[in-house]
Amino acid sequence: MINKKHITLFTLCAFTVASLFTNVQAAEKTELSEGMYNWFLVQAYNSACSLNGGKEGLWDNEIEGKAAEEWIEDTAILYGKEYLASELKFDEEELTIEDSSLETMESTKERYWNELGYEDTMKTMV
Repeated sequence: MINKKHITLFTLCAFTVASLFTNVQAAEKTELSEGMYNWFLVQAYNSACSLNGGKEGLWDNEIEGKAAEEWIEDTAILYGKEYLASELKFDEEELTIEDSSLETMESTKERYWNELGYEDTMKTMV
């Protein structure tokens, strides 16, 4: 089970973990790397906080009939399955991303990494 320390750690490195998206170690796109799973945990935690009305008391409350911890784990797994399904469908349909979209993604990544200081955060966590 995840605990509060795990969630806090995942939250701190959320945007740096995003850089691991290119390192999915999945053969046949049926598995997620640890970095991807961590990213989805962060997203699930953020969703849980939103549904809870904030972080206060999150761990003592239930979300959709489940303990917050269990809901976060289940939701992270669901996000991972959705990601893998979309990756497979993207490949099946032989879709591509336009150059202008790739440029936007690259500039966003650079902004988070350089301007907002996530590079320094990652260095302190490694």
